[in-house]
Amino acid sequence: RDRKAWASQLMLPAIFVLIALVVARILSVEEDEPPVKLSGEMFVGTIAAGSVTNRVERNYIRISGGGNSSLADEVRNAFIKSAGPHDEFLVYDESEHTFSEYYMMNSRSMQDTFGAVSLRSDEAGEAKNVTLWFNNQAYHSIPVMTDYWNNARLRMLGFENARTSTWSHPLPKTQALLQEEMSGSSQVFTDLTVAITVILAMGFIPASFVVYLVHEKATSGKHQQLITGITPVMYWINSYVWDMVNFMIPLLVCFIIFMAFQVGAYSGPNSFAILMLLLLYGACMTPCMYCLEPFFKVSSTAYVTLIVCNIFTGTISTLSVTVMDLYKEDAPELGPLSDLCKALFPWLLPNYCLGRGLLDIAVNHYQNYAAQEFGICALEGGACTRDPLVWGVAGRHVASLAIMAPVWFGLRLLIEWGFCLRGLRKRAKAYLSAETSKEDKGDKLVRAEELRVEAALAAAAGAGGKFGEHLVITNLAKTFAPSRTLCKAGKPFNAVRG
Repeated sequence: RDRKAWASQLMLPAIFVLIALVVARILSVEEDEPPVKLSGEMFVGTIAAGSVTNRVERNYIRISGGGNSSLADEVRNAFIKSAGPHDEFLVYDESEHTFSEYYMMNSRSMQDTFGAVSLRSDEAGEAKNVTLWFNNQAYHSIPVMTDYWNNARLRMLGFENARTSTWSHPLPKTQALLQEEMSGSSQVFTDLTVAITVILAMGFIPASFVVYLVHEKATSGKHQQLITGITPVMYWINSYVWDMVNFMIPLLVCFIIFMAFQVGAYSGPNSFAILMLLLLYGACMTPCMYCLEPFFKVSSTAYVTLIVCNIFTGTISTLSVTVMDLYKEDAPELGPLSDLCKALFPWLLPNYCLGRGLLDIAVNHYQNYAAQEFGICALEGGACTRDPLVWGVAGRHVASLAIMAPVWFGLRLLIEWGFCLRGLRKRAKAYLSAETSKEDKGDKLVRAEELRVEAALAAAAGAGGKFGEHLVITNLAKTFAPSRTLCKAGKPFNAVRG
């Protein structure tokens, strides 16, 4: 109904869900870390352990000493030939200062390299040993320099086309380490970040539905529909069905993004639970937003205010309960407050059900993984794995959303009917008031016209039947059918009495 609303209904939720799953993918716990190839190429751009303060485009590796013997020249040439595409070996003359003295006086020279090579010669000038220097700010510089020396030796032995490669293969993670990474506070806060980001994403959609409703009220579009015979129940059912059809499009887009990233906690056997949470969140949050529509007269104000309310209530409720659960062992007085919040929030805040449900699904996924891979049973009652839709995981949140959706919709109808007060006032007035006279009924202008026509007809009858009007319709009436709702007076009434 509003093309501009598509930006908030489709683009913004997709972008936020994409950001959430990128974070989850980067920070996800992996059982086996991939091997890393170690070479000088990994230092191009920075050599300070991942810092960007010292950016270099080439690695300048200085080589010095060894005298002028043929062996020293052969070693230097072998190193130069073993250089990578972004490496450059610079020959340093030690006639004025030794290699150690040079670097002590020129510390900045170490900022454009991760290592150096020095040759030591005997009294006769023959090279006797090779010393490899490394910059300890550059990770893996020691094995990289050792690899350069191995390639230089291959060149000296005549293997011009041979080359060695150095790889770092991390050791497999132990059971204790994996369990700590999956159930530790860092992983909980990662999943909490994902849950809060999804709350931000989905909070835009129900808020945008209220924009058109407020606009209809401000422009009297709703009033025109009601006076033409559309009942309030039909008006709100039509709005609800249309908004849910619109909700399906961003829902499918977000669900496809969940499946595309294949994050273990939000895909695979957990996919159906994620879909049910998102679907029932829209079904429950939409009538909840309807209940706040009477407070606004400007659509833009309603949109911004409801977005802020969705983000604030969803984020604070999910974050507060999660933090209290983490620290209630150290502070037992937080236990009763946490239990109270868990009992009230699912029935009052649909966005809490969404965020907490996502978090519980992720925690349950890691518990199931530990039970399947290592045989660790952290659950009570003998079961080691649980389905994500059971009551103890996301089932209670799904049930709360399913129950509260018709409750919120019924509350909106009661607000529309003034909580039946208007109907009760009409009944009381009809019961206490006596039957009014015929002259008191109907519209005054209609009654005046009726009296004029009756007087004209009487005068025409006395004058021989001549009447100045060409067409006269008498006793014409329009009667509205009685309403059968509980909150109406339940009797027909005349708009124009005949």
